Amino acid sequence: MAEKYMVPLKVRNYHCDSYGHVNNAQYLILLEEARTQFMDDLGCPLETYLKQGLYITVTEIHIKYRKPAVTGDRLDVFIWVPVMKRAQVKFQQEIRLSGCGELIATAAVTCACIKNGKPTAMPQDFLEMIKPYYIPEELF
Repeated sequence: MAEKYMVPLKVRNYHCDSYGHVNNAQYLILLEEARTQFMDDLGCPLETYLKQGLYITVTEIHIKYRKPAVTGDRLDVFIWVPVMKRAQVKFQQEIRLSGCGELIATAAVTCACIKNGKPTAMPQDFLEMIKPYYIPEELF
């Protein structure tokens, strides 16, 4: 059975705005940090593909904010893959407060693979490494 991957993060003061909570734009950074850590942990760091002239690039992102996070909050960012296509992958992410699991935000991040400025197939090793985290969209 496929599973969700979890990356722990901590809210820093520079993530927060004048309202005292994480600024909406900072969530993009937190989500990117978690996806990058996910790929590093799986053994498929982006640098590997960059050396091959491949760019796994975000083409679309949708974020739904549920509750504000504040400085010092410990977060668990869950990641799974609801869509795996030849040249496109979608990452689903949830940001939750550590401990209680309260939902902070959700995001759907679509990525394409680009080589020489044109869409190309995702690297096969990349698809194999993320496969254990494939939970088809229709299951949600």
